Amino acid sequence: MHVFSLRHSLVLGLLAVGLLVGGLLAAPAQAADPTTDATQSIDVGDVPDPGLVGRTWVPNPTATSGLPVVVGLLSDPAGPCVSQDGVYRFVGTGECAFIFQQSGNVDWASAPLVIATFDVVAAPTRTVVQILPEEIRVSVLDTGAGSPLTPEGTVDLVVNGIDSGAQILTDGSVHLETALDAGMEHTVSATYVPAGTDDDEVDVTHLASTGSDHRSDPGLRLRVRSTRKPTASGWYRSVVKVVPVCWPTTAAIIGGCPAAVRLDEDTRGTKVTQRIVAKDGGKAVATTKVIRIDTTAPSVRFKGRRCRAGDATSGLRRCVVKKVRRGGSTVLVATAVDEAGNKAVARKRLG
Repeated sequence: MHVFSLRHSLVLGLLAVGLLVGGLLAAPAQAADPTTDATQSIDVGDVPDPGLVGRTWVPNPTATSGLPVVVGLLSDPAGPCVSQDGVYRFVGTGECAFIFQQSGNVDWASAPLVIATFDVVAAPTRTVVQILPEEIRVSVLDTGAGSPLTPEGTVDLVVNGIDSGAQILTDGSVHLETALDAGMEHTVSATYVPAGTDDDEVDVTHLASTGSDHRSDPGLRLRVRSTRKPTASGWYRSVVKVVPVCWPTTAAIIGGCPAAVRLDEDTRGTKVTQRIVAKDGGKAVATTKVIRIDTTAPSVRFKGRRCRAGDATSGLRRCVVKKVRRGGSTVLVATAVDEAGNKAVARKRLG
């Protein structure tokens, strides 16, 4: 943006004279006497720096005298700045020039003419890519100051390094229905190509931009917990809890991490499977190893002096008979142990 006074430029002074003669600038109602009239100056106020295509501007200049300031358009009235009832609309790219005049009155000398010039440029954009469970969504946003316009044009989409071609923007966005496979990482990038980019006769209203999104599956691990460690053969003899441990990667997990699973029934073998899904469609599945639980002690009895034992779930590991002296008596003690480590004892007095 450039603002300068015509008093300091001979060339611009000549331009101002021509404008005055042509009728663009208003002649003072009464000639001012620079030796007696008070001097004044013009402040053009806020001027776009730069202007953006599609926006509007209402000049608000002031004079130190408090008298109204006349605004005139020096550049081509057909654009890029177009006037309508004191409001200037930026309809294309290029340079706009304005002249500001306050011609004075019986008390004030005319103010130096002020010219302000600035460029009108295409509005900046931001391209946002979102990987969703069933689609890829691309939005192109006008990020310039003031009232934004909806960008028009196409988006060049690349999915995992493979060009998916140009997609036409509708209301500033593209929706590509596709579900990306779980179990692998995905990267989607998009490049916004403004309408008119390949046409020298069409003014581009927005600048190009790029964006990308990356998707990784969330993490899921299952921890098997019990108050007693399993035996070497993998048998638990107490309640087992399967506790999921989750961590998000590129998006939050829908519904959070699953609750722990409690296993309190005897089983010769079971597995627990848990699944999670992230908001961007990433998935994870985890399954435990085979879990064997036997919380029931084996059965044990005597047949004569021999041990007879059995176990319905994990199976019998051993059954041992020992003689124990108690007072004046001898007692046979049979101890049966199953594969999960549960014990059962039977006693038999001799004599």
